[in-house]
Amino acid sequence: MKKRLIVLLVIPLLIYIGSLAPILRGGLGIRQIFPESEYEIRIGCSSLTPLHCMFGEVFNHTDILARHNLRGNIIFFEHGKDQAESCGKNMVDITFSCEIPAILHMARCPGLRIIGTPGALGRIALIVPEGSSILTPEDLRGKDIMIHDGSSAAMAIDRWLKDAGIDPRNDVKLIYSDMDGVVKRLSSGEGDAVVSWDPWLEIFVKDYDMRILKQRLFYSAIVASDRFLRKYPKAAELYVTALEEALLWSSNNIDDVSGWISARSGIDKMAVEKVMLLNENFILRESEKEINFGMTEEAMKILDECNDFLVYQRSIPADFNIRSKIYSLLPAK
Repeated sequence: MKKRLIVLLVIPLLIYIGSLAPILRGGLGIRQIFPESEYEIRIGCSSLTPLHCMFGEVFNHTDILARHNLRGNIIFFEHGKDQAESCGKNMVDITFSCEIPAILHMARCPGLRIIGTPGALGRIALIVPEGSSILTPEDLRGKDIMIHDGSSAAMAIDRWLKDAGIDPRNDVKLIYSDMDGVVKRLSSGEGDAVVSWDPWLEIFVKDYDMRILKQRLFYSAIVASDRFLRKYPKAAELYVTALEEALLWSSNNIDDVSGWISARSGIDKMAVEKVMLLNENFILRESEKEINFGMTEEAMKILDECNDFLVYQRSIPADFNIRSKIYSLLPAK
């Protein structure tokens, strides 16, 4: 009889406690102990871009993804083009790109979207040999300039030359090449100037005795497939939040992280650290609230300029608009 009485008393108590659980979780801001679900996500990262490589290495060495209910498969690529094509071919779900390449990928692969930006990847710069008589962009008239085709560097030199009163199509010779070709030409003494970007820029200045005439920052883009966004929108949101935490973790453990990146990429550890410290979200951050991966109007303005340049270059259709490819997961802080 006593056992039956105890059961009758305990059942209402359990029901009452159960009714309080949603209130405790939501009203008091207490996180659920058990996740509603775990999402599998295939992540593409560049081994030769310090900021992008950083995310892959931190995810491999920490439990950040797991704490955001994500089970990640990190795939490293050497080239951004390979990353975007893999995303378009359903080999990865989310990857990274930047400015001009991002828009080219969007135009060629309709199933891709930009969902945010981790900020600056480093510098793009116009550089010349230390002993060169070229002192300003105005001195480039009639000169040979080496440049990597299909990159944000192409837009940078176009603007710098026009600002100097030089016609990029008629007053200079632009020599388009991949990065290996640029290095070979520099080593053989060819070319009067180079337009490059970090981390190669840092290497050229340090190891090839070059000096900077003009420079600007260039910016990353987080790219995801439409297929993944439609199927797992919550996973994409969790992933961007995990990226923010990974960046904060890196800023507090830069020595370890730069070592991992250097080991994978073969790039000097000090050069890696210098490039990473150019990122505005990386510098002296103490909490995720200070980190902004949302698409700010400033970020959109940069993409608009890149879009206009590619239309001018006839690299994308005249009616292509990058703003139609933005998938806003998080508001800009």
